[in-house]
Amino acid sequence: MNTEKLTELIGDLTIFDLNIDFKNKSIIMNLGYLPFEKNAIKKITFNDVFWQDFSSFHKENIQGSIEYTNDFNIFLEHKKDYIEKNIKYLPIDFLETLKNSQHHYYYSKPTLGFEFLIITQTEIIISDL
Repeated sequence: MNTEKLTELIGDLTIFDLNIDFKNKSIIMNLGYLPFEKNAIKKITFNDVFWQDFSSFHKENIQGSIEYTNDFNIFLEHKKDYIEKNIKYLPIDFLETLKNSQHHYYYSKPTLGFEFLIITQTEIIISDL
């Protein structure tokens, strides 16, 4: 899955539901078009979650695109500000662990509202509802 394909599948959709399962290390997002009275039409499942960070909630959490890479150096380049700002809150071996193993990096570029950074050990699953 690449950034263009992710944007094609979920761009301009609103996150209706966010479900975090800490025990099973998974996150499920249901997305659809406003208004909220409509039904969600897509489900994104993040399994084997290694790291998650959420911010900027809004009543309309419209996703412009989801950036994706599985390359640590590209992730580091794009999220350098995030790492520098949060390094004191990250586990001591956080960057070393990422560098030495294969991960998938997903970070949102919302049109409005909800932003996220999710790092997984497996690719996401996008399905129609």
